[in-house]
Amino acid sequence: MKKPIIENYIKIFNFLYNFLFKVLYLKLFYRRFILLSLDILIIFFSLLIIDFSFKYNFRLINDLFIFLFPISIIFYSITGQYKSITRYISSLNIYTILVRNFILLIIFFIINKLFYLSNLLNFNIIVLLWIIINFFMVNSRIYIKDFISYLNATVKKDTSNVAIYGVGRSGAQLASSLSLNSKYKIKFFIDDDSELSKRRMLGLPIYPLKKINDFKNQIDTVLFAIHNINKKRKLEIFNDLQSKSIKVLQVPSIEKLESGDERIDTLRPIAIEDILSREISINKEKSFINCINGSVVCVTGAGGSIGSELCTQIINLNPKLLILLEWNEHNLYKIKNKLLNKKIDLKIKPILGNACDKNLLEIIFEKYNVNTVFHAAAHKHVTIVEENPIEGIYNNIFSTLEICELAYKSEVESLIYISTDKAVRPTNLMGATKRLSEIIVKYYANEIKKNQLNNKKFSIVRFGNVLGSSGSVVPLFKKQIKNGGPVTVTDEAVVRYFMTIPEAVELVLEAANLSKGGEVFLLDMGEPVKILELAKQMIKLSGLKVKDENNLDGDIEIIFTGLKPGEKLFEELIIDAKSEKTKNPLIFKANEKGLEKELLLENLQLLKLHVEKRDIKKSIKIISNLVQEWQKSTYYQTLE
Repeated sequence: MKKPIIENYIKIFNFLYNFLFKVLYLKLFYRRFILLSLDILIIFFSLLIIDFSFKYNFRLINDLFIFLFPISIIFYSITGQYKSITRYISSLNIYTILVRNFILLIIFFIINKLFYLSNLLNFNIIVLLWIIINFFMVNSRIYIKDFISYLNATVKKDTSNVAIYGVGRSGAQLASSLSLNSKYKIKFFIDDDSELSKRRMLGLPIYPLKKINDFKNQIDTVLFAIHNINKKRKLEIFNDLQSKSIKVLQVPSIEKLESGDERIDTLRPIAIEDILSREISINKEKSFINCINGSVVCVTGAGGSIGSELCTQIINLNPKLLILLEWNEHNLYKIKNKLLNKKIDLKIKPILGNACDKNLLEIIFEKYNVNTVFHAAAHKHVTIVEENPIEGIYNNIFSTLEICELAYKSEVESLIYISTDKAVRPTNLMGATKRLSEIIVKYYANEIKKNQLNNKKFSIVRFGNVLGSSGSVVPLFKKQIKNGGPVTVTDEAVVRYFMTIPEAVELVLEAANLSKGGEVFLLDMGEPVKILELAKQMIKLSGLKVKDENNLDGDIEIIFTGLKPGEKLFEELIIDAKSEKTKNPLIFKANEKGLEKELLLENLQLLKLHVEKRDIKKSIKIISNLVQEWQKSTYYQTLE
């Protein structure tokens, strides 16, 4: 007996489900007509409730509904009652309904007084009627919205059950945004604050992280929505969730949200940059007035990883004109469009050309009256320069020489050379070319002091590996992981210092502001990172497992390839001087020795002749004489 009854209930439910589902896909006119009919029905039942409650024996309905019916239709149509999309109804829409019904009933109350429609209608009845109508009308919209969400969830098979980590502002915004997105269904919140345990937010429970094991079967992903948390704690949380095979996505940074670059519901995996980067505090009072504000600034290598970030941050410091010098057409196109997308009225001048072209540099410096130069153009890949020595020597050394010479003779007031830790006791040609470039900058800085040119200052900023730059190991690891491995690490003991590109550039700009001329600024690179551990962490961040002898079922294998020619186990920042503190705790400075004028310039002239003849042997010999601490590889030793 019970079975037929249950089957009948199921049939009724399926009929209603299919009927309502079809209603959702009716034409707009029919859907609005259904909502209007629903509202008129609500008004009718509201009058009926009052009529019944006060025992008016249907007099209130008989006297008023025939007039209230057409007035309501006209008023709701004129005031846009049905223009809002019900599935996206918000608190603002609800307030609008309350106000609209209040105005409607006040208008009707005035009409009743003017035309004596009913002596039963008084102000108390109007207030009561307003409360009852709003109760049913608002709840009807909420139920419709929830039902539409339910239908979408049942139709979409790829809906993901998620938990939001963080009950602050970002967590609340994310939850509100995702409530409109049928791709995600929020099951609960997670937070470290024990006082919030057993409480609710937006109707959903809040659990501490330590209890995630009890609920992990309910969710597929945790959405990380906390910004004010240190990197160490963030890594601990990630490792905890990853060990339980829970996928983690995070919301964009506050900076990207405030700038409008990304929305709160733009979710992405946690990147290695998010964990290794540091929160740094830069003094931006008066925004580098002497260096950038109101000045004509030229960035060489403007399309590279460091150069493009320099341009991105410089445009926020009010330069008079920003000149982008880049030899790669595609990179120049990308940085130009990136800048214009941020600020349409920006004064920029993209120039396609080589930083070694003396005639081009002369035209740029004179035509635009350049005040500040950031020299970031260089070949930075160690192995590429090792395999193409003449090009590496020509590009790295002679671009610096031409720029320094012209900047010294022109109206340029400030020159900042972007160097690398590979210039310190170099073991490869790329590092040797960067060291010789430093010596060139130092020579001209000394000439400025010697000739008392107080309006000029040349300085060097030296730092280590930058996460995500073209020469960094991180993009290589990302590609290898994406391709299914293996990930190649040169040596188990290799360590490197890392900082993010925005972090490095902010410190470069701060160093430029601190410069008085001749300094080598050294950026605090934080704690050293073992490349092997970096590789393992990146595999985990990708949601995969390391395959090794302890875990043969892992996803990505790590193999050791041996140190490449000219590669060190660790890097240094200081050559032969002690570093001094500056006003910024993350920036140090050193005053290192240069070379005598005759020794430097005569050798550079000879070097240029040998490079033009593509004579590697003689070119290497001259660089060895100028950079005596260069620890040459076996290949270059055989050339001498």
